[in-house]
Amino acid sequence: IALAHDLPIYPVSSLAALADNGRPEGFKGKLLAAFDARMGEIYAGWFDFSEDFPKPIGSEVLCAPDQIAQSQIEPDAAVGNAFRVYAEQLANWRSSFSGSINVETYPSAAAVAALTTNTEAVNVDQIQPIYLRDQVAERPKRLG
Repeated sequence: IALAHDLPIYPVSSLAALADNGRPEGFKGKLLAAFDARMGEIYAGWFDFSEDFPKPIGSEVLCAPDQIAQSQIEPDAAVGNAFRVYAEQLANWRSSFSGSINVETYPSAAAVAALTTNTEAVNVDQIQPIYLRDQVAERPKRLG
């Protein structure tokens, strides 16, 4: 649509939209957004909410659930279905985590729209999707 109408594009990360939509009301601090990436992995991103919008802390990652405990960034809150789907793998991390966890939130169109106000426009011919996973389909390996 943007190409046909010569309009700029405002790129917004799905994890940023998840963070913005699921953060506690009035939240200020660091937030971990993570959702199930399937295949035993999660997409995760850390965001600073010292302002009213999520500012990324480092790069978003694709990792095994237990790898979020290895991050040097200690969040004050967490959001996303990864904390429900991988509850067993994250049990040790959760036992030492004192912040709130919202497992029932998802990115929303309203959050994406709101985040465009703090996003720099990109010309449609310069937009590049960011894929954290380069293998999206693979036949299961059979044992024996």
